[in-house]
Amino acid sequence: MDARSLQEFVKSLPLGTVPASTLAARISPKDGPEPRERCYTSRSTPPDLTNQVNLPTGTRFSEYGGFLGDTWKATWQRDDGQIPVSVRVLRAHPSKNDLQEKYRREISAWTDFHHPNIAQLLGTVASFGLYQEFGMVSPWMDKGNLSAFLEREGATITVADRFQILSDIISGIAYIHNRGKLHGEITGMNVFVDSSKRAYLVGFGLSSGSAESDCSPTIDKSLRWRAAELVPAMDGALQGFAPVLTQACDVYSFGSIMLQTLSGKIPYHEVKSDAGVLMAIAQGIHPRRPNGGIMTDDYWKLIQLCWEKASERPSAEEVRRNITDVCEAMVHKASAESLL
Repeated sequence: MDARSLQEFVKSLPLGTVPASTLAARISPKDGPEPRERCYTSRSTPPDLTNQVNLPTGTRFSEYGGFLGDTWKATWQRDDGQIPVSVRVLRAHPSKNDLQEKYRREISAWTDFHHPNIAQLLGTVASFGLYQEFGMVSPWMDKGNLSAFLEREGATITVADRFQILSDIISGIAYIHNRGKLHGEITGMNVFVDSSKRAYLVGFGLSSGSAESDCSPTIDKSLRWRAAELVPAMDGALQGFAPVLTQACDVYSFGSIMLQTLSGKIPYHEVKSDAGVLMAIAQGIHPRRPNGGIMTDDYWKLIQLCWEKASERPSAEEVRRNITDVCEAMVHKASAESLL
């Protein structure tokens, strides 16, 4: 795939323009990217940062991988200093038009989302890295993706921090849904965590300009978070099975994210193969409730509500209010205890 032609394609998107210098001014080189305090403009074409963003010498592998793409740690060399950034490169596909459509879809959605819990698209790069690929640049998150963060630091993460992360995630999802759109792939690989343990959504390759979108079922790691209705039932007919992504699918996936965040383990962690997970979902088997730990009956009930039939699930906004109530109760309890 010709990365430079992709760059020209992005420039042709009817989104307006914004100078890279204007974007750079929004970020402090001393503290690194701080997407929670950014200034938004109207929907715009992301600037070309090709000559400013590079892989550090000796880098051979991406930091994180997902079904739709890989995330590399790079450096953005600016007039006022150098800062670390993430570069998301979508997985190659035999069809040039298909890959171009994936980039068009993700960039179009990403530039249209302006929310504190959605990672900022800083710009794009052509001819990036070892394979001279096209990529999308966003702030670097020190803690990595949610799955890696929980696996690496799970023993030291407080209950309050876990619920703050959940609040960040569901706030981002509710924002997307309130705009009449959906994310489409809420997984532990598409949530990133910064040094302050605040969470941000990325990975909008399946995001749709409407509340519903066609979906092609695949066997991959994202199955563990995927809504049950996107997988054919064991006793169902495969012929003609055409699942549709809806906002309810995002809510289901958030239930799986909540399970993962509170337990520290990915959904179906006891099932080692993706094919085994597929079989479990096809049989209508949900992830198990973890033994002990911080999982209360109320928390588990909310997770199960997210896993109800699509028509019976709460909206993202309703879930957000529930999570907010839990966070506020924790704050009030901590304040009361501090007075004792």
